[in-house]
Amino acid sequence: MSYKFDSLLEILNKLDNGEKITVHSLIDDLEMSERTIHRYIRALQTARFPICYDKKKDSYVFEKGYSLKKPYISVEEQLAFALAKNLLKNL
Repeated sequence: MSYKFDSLLEILNKLDNGEKITVHSLIDDLEMSERTIHRYIRALQTARFPICYDKKKDSYVFEKGYSLKKPYISVEEQLAFALAKNLLKNL
């Protein structure tokens, strides 16, 4: 893996874990320049990750309700989805 990819993934994981993310905290954690941090944040936003700056929290955050984690789906819901998918495929 490239260092850039690792850094982008680390930013996404920090956001997903609800950590306080500022340019200065990322400068310390990733040992990068301020300019590079801004470029990485913009690159993630361009890739359509819903990242915004929350002034109240003084942190970058994912927009409300967004998470990288998959929602829990019960076995019954998984079976219903598979059945519906097969039925639609056969139409």
